[in-house]
Amino acid sequence: MSYKKSSSTKWIYLLLGMAAAIVVLLVVLIVVVVKAGSGSKNKENSSSVISSQTVDPISEVSSSVPESSQESSKKEESSRPESSEEEESSEESSEESSEEEESEESSKEETPTSGGSNSGSFDSYTGTGLNTLVEWSTYYEGSQRKLKITLYCVSYEVEASSRYDGIHILVNGSSYTYDSPSVEYHGDDLNYTEMATYVFDVGSGSVDISVTWDFRGTYSGVELNQITASGTAY
Repeated sequence: MSYKKSSSTKWIYLLLGMAAAIVVLLVVLIVVVVKAGSGSKNKENSSSVISSQTVDPISEVSSSVPESSQESSKKEESSRPESSEEEESSEESSEESSEEEESEESSKEETPTSGGSNSGSFDSYTGTGLNTLVEWSTYYEGSQRKLKITLYCVSYEVEASSRYDGIHILVNGSSYTYDSPSVEYHGDDLNYTEMATYVFDVGSGSVDISVTWDFRGTYSGVELNQITASGTAY
């Protein structure tokens, strides 16, 4: 009988121990589950806090810039186009002034509007193959009107020696005398030999011109003391 009691007592203790272990396990599981649930909640709360605390860097930078600097930058931006416009207007005015100066200088150098350059020619008539041709041109140097005449000997074969005071020129009644050069041409064709060029100061309007060459010789059997060509320049 004593043996039976001891064995039953052992089984009772064994069952109680197992029950206690099961209870401990259940308690541990409950604690673990509770901690896990509270940890996830804490994570969600912390993530929400972090997300609420994150700030747009652009807005943060723009908000961190002082209002005075923003106003000054706005003023600078608003003043920049005005300064560029002022520079462009100053450049345009300088260009206009330079153009005006150039036009004034060119108008000083150009001939007056009262007259311009003209040219023409006239010749003598001796009835022979020997004559003179006068080419003339009028132009301005500054405000002074000029007359330029070039004398040619127009002939076939000819020989003429130089002469002292052999050229006589009348320009609007004023007389001028020059030495005549020698002329020599040997050929069958009609030839133009340039003898001399003269320049005179003249006034406005037409200019009467007379050029006489003291030839003092015979040509084709005709005695020619002087050969005169007369005309008008304009």
